[in-house]
Amino acid sequence: MANENETTGMTATEYLELFKGIKDFGVDREVALVIFQEMAKDIRANQIRQERQQHVGDGATEKQKAYLRRLGVEFSPSITFEQASKLIDKAREREG
Repeated sequence: MANENETTGMTATEYLELFKGIKDFGVDREVALVIFQEMAKDIRANQIRQERQQHVGDGATEKQKAYLRRLGVEFSPSITFEQASKLIDKAREREG
């Protein structure tokens, strides 16, 4: 149960502790869950931002290229990590 989540880098135990901490503020379970979900989104958004900053100037990863292909997005073979990220964001916005 203590496996680290590949997406956020947090363990299930850390998530449960975060949720319990929110509930300890005296809010009911449903409110705590909504707060927890928003906090998890913020954590992931910050991680994405940090990852993008680390890869400025790097070529796109194979995982990014594969995802762009699945989304039906055409791209240059020399696409950068940052360009791929932006194309993925735009394609996802169009989908949803």
